[in-house]
Amino acid sequence: NLLERDKLSIELESIRHNLRTTFTELNNKNRLVSDLEKKWENLSQNFEEKCKTYENLDIQYTNLKDETKKTLESLNQGERRLLELEHENEQLKRRNSEYLKKFTIMDLQIRELTGVREMLSSDLLSNGDELANLKKELIFCKRELGKSDIERRQLHHRIMELRGTIRVCCRVRPVLPKENEMQTYCSDYNLLDSTMTIYSRNLRENVTGTKVDSTKYDFNFDRLFGPSCNQQEIFDEIDPLIQSALDGYSVCVFAYGQTGSGKTYTMEGDFTNPSNVGLIQRSVDKIFNSIPLMKCKGWEYIVTASFFEIYNENIRDLLVNNSSKSISNKL
Repeated sequence: NLLERDKLSIELESIRHNLRTTFTELNNKNRLVSDLEKKWENLSQNFEEKCKTYENLDIQYTNLKDETKKTLESLNQGERRLLELEHENEQLKRRNSEYLKKFTIMDLQIRELTGVREMLSSDLLSNGDELANLKKELIFCKRELGKSDIERRQLHHRIMELRGTIRVCCRVRPVLPKENEMQTYCSDYNLLDSTMTIYSRNLRENVTGTKVDSTKYDFNFDRLFGPSCNQQEIFDEIDPLIQSALDGYSVCVFAYGQTGSGKTYTMEGDFTNPSNVGLIQRSVDKIFNSIPLMKCKGWEYIVTASFFEIYNENIRDLLVNNSSKSISNKL
């Protein structure tokens, strides 16, 4: 029994020793596991940090890639723009060369013109006295022209007075064929002394049996115009009166006679043919053609116009569009 007990004690001691060894190893392994866990945690943290860093780097890489792409595009655009600018620069150089040539030519021209200007300046200075003398002569001529114009107006007015302040002219209208057959009166006129005789075609017998005129009228006029006269000849007769009106005198020219005697043709004429326009149009043309010439002599004009018709002893304003609003005064 002692042997067994000793044996058991030895075994127990061996077991205890093994347990202590095992326990020591277990503690060592636990410490190793703990150290490994700490290392794992550190490695995990490092890994996470590396992953985050990688993600950041990946984002940065993507951004850098985009920026690099944009930079390359900008660089390509810059290169294209550089080529364009180089081309423009070449063109500008050629233009600059042309401008330099033109500038050289213009500089020579400027020098020539400067010389001409200096010559003209000297001529201008030398002609200054002559210009002053011409101005004095011009003032003198204007004064003399004014005096001459006054004298002309006085003489013209005197001539009009001598010719008569009231003048009666007669214009003989050509006889129409049907009027020649129906007419009971005929006329005889003398253009040289402006006389006219109207007598009846109905003849009567006197005591001797001779047929003589039963009616005879003699007329004297200041001027007599025959059937062949034209509108210009009629206007030439009143042309001095238009000049009197321009000189400031009151003038009245009118046509009278029975219906169909030619009043409208004489005053208005035929506007479709310039040679046949009447006295009104010719007078207006003379007035407006003379105004610029008279302005040079110091005259100023204000022109107003009215257009009336006297028909059957009624006055009508022909410038009123609506005939119902026209003036109608019984004479």
